[in-house]
Formats: sequence, C-alpha cells, structure tokens
Amino acid sequence: MRVGHVAFKQGPPNGMRNSIEPLIRAERAEGCDSFVVGMPGFNGFEGSSLDSQADIYVMHSLCTSKDLKQLFPDGKYVLFTRALPSYIFDAMLEDDQSRLDATLSLIDAVDCVVDTQMTGFQYYAELLKRRSTPVLLVDSGVDMERFNPDVKPAKLPGQLKLLWADSIINVQRPWNAIFATKMLANGTSKAVLTLIVKSELVPRIKRLASQLGISDNINAIPQVDDIERYYAGADVVIACTAFHSSEASMCTKEALACGKPVIVQKSAGWAPAQMRSNDDPRSIADAIGKLAMDDALRAPSLYRDLAAARFDVRKTASQMIRIYKSVLEG
Repeated sequence: MRVGHVAFKQGPPNGMRNSIEPLIRAERAEGCDSFVVGMPGFNGFEGSSLDSQADIYVMHSLCTSKDLKQLFPDGKYVLFTRALPSYIFDAMLEDDQSRLDATLSLIDAVDCVVDTQMTGFQYYAELLKRRSTPVLLVDSGVDMERFNPDVKPAKLPGQLKLLWADSIINVQRPWNAIFATKMLANGTSKAVLTLIVKSELVPRIKRLASQLGISDNINAIPQVDDIERYYAGADVVIACTAFHSSEASMCTKEALACGKPVIVQKSAGWAPAQMRSNDDPRSIADAIGKLAMDDALRAPSLYRDLAAARFDVRKTASQMIRIYKSVLEG
C-alpha cells in the first residue's frame, strides 16, 4: 500500500515537518510505503513530485475539492486535520457561507475525515451525520525518538525553571501562567518562567512583566526549532489553558516524552493527580509548588512512561493504517 502525505501549505516554522515526518517513519516501520508528495522547501525532508502515484493521499491541510480532482484524479483521499469542528463552527458563527461551503464540499470529496482534536467532535459528527463521508477521531502521536529525556538541555534561567510553550501553534494566551509566576516570585521560590511564543507576543509579555514588577522572573523568547532542548531544561512545563480543555496538547505530549511534569486542566482524567490544576493563577502556582518540593513527583520515568503508553506516534500510525485499509476496501 502506497500512501502519499500531502500539505498544500507549509504552516508555522517546522510545523508540517514535525507532525508529518514521524508519522511517515512510524508507518514505514509497520510496512506501509509512505512518502511525502510535492513538498518544496520541506526542511530537508525528501518529497516526491505531485505526479507520484499513491493508493491513498492524506491531506494535512485544508485544500479544495477542485485541488483534489486536478492533482490526484484517481486517488482515494483521507483528510487528516486538527480542530476542524472549530473551523466549521467559526464559519457558521461568522456567517461565512463561502468558507463553510468550501469546507463541506471538501469533506464530501474525500473518502474519510480523521480529526485529532476531541473538543467539539461530537457536535461536529452530529452536523455531518447526513453526509456520506465517515468522520473518525485519532489522537495525534508524539515522536518518542526526537522527544526524550536524554536530549541536551537548553540553559534556562532561574532556580525553579518553568516553561510555557507550544511547538506548533500558539492560539492560547499565557497570562495565567505569568500571574502564577508572580505568586511564586512573591514567596521563597526563585522561579523564572520561560515563554516560547509568537514573536509579536514577546514585547507585550515583557511589558506586562515590567508592570507586575517581575521582569527578572519572566523570559519571553520567539518560537524555536529545537524545542525539545527547552523541555529538557525545564523543571515544570505549564500547559493549563482553557483552549485545550481536558485534552493533551502537542506541547503536553512532547514535554511528557521528555520526562517532564506538565500542569494541565483538572478535568484531564488521563493525567496523574500531581499534574492537574484549575486554570487560575493560584491553583497553577500551588500545583507547581507541590512538584517543586517533591523530587519523586518529578521523576522522568513517570512522565516518559505515560507518554509511551498513551501518545506514541506508533499508535497513531497503527490506527491510520487500519483506516487506509478500510478506505481501500470501500
């Protein structure tokens, strides 16, 4: 079975490469002939030309049904996406009928939709139940080879090194993490929060830190390519944001794979108790404080094992291969 992975846009720096490459590698390990199709400038990862023949084409970004018919007239198609429900609902709320029509037309044109974001999924499936295209939920996996406890750590400032980051997309805002750091700074802890964010947020964060009197406790930097080194250099990673609800963000999965404790939403039933917190500054600060005082709760094996059991990209690949076979069998 030949599977061509296609993206019609590069996305954020390294975003497509970091998400597609490990999936392809894992699929190949299971005997699937997977490859990248038509990805110029794919950060050194070799891609085949657009006329490469595959049994199934996996779309990793939204395109149009017209693109499919023009580029791959004889293929089977799987749309592999993240948070498509939000995209559809936004179009509905904004009364953007052309965007809604284009998205639904694409869904009708593919043979299967795979989404990796659970939020809103049940309502999304309800919306599409009268359409013939099956809609499936698959958890996007983390590259356990790249993200591991043995990578060379970045030198982060502070006695207690905190990290707030998201390696692919920064749609959240880190204000609660900043206010939690202020609470820790007012105590005995020498906490410094490093934030890896979009470049336009850096001056805003520095300005807020100055206004709060915690400039020495906040280290804001633009997004980086070697984020695994920053996970490795942190004591605790903060990923407790309303956007991700009870789910594990890619930041969470990557940090866990590096053996780091991550502060997540209290509703995240998959996470051990020491990781869960309400999404308010006091609760986040308390959770960090408990982790900081207990070396056993920060043991890398606790979190690496959790990532391996739940979020390994090889599990994603196994699920995807089953989906490919199902699509080919009709």
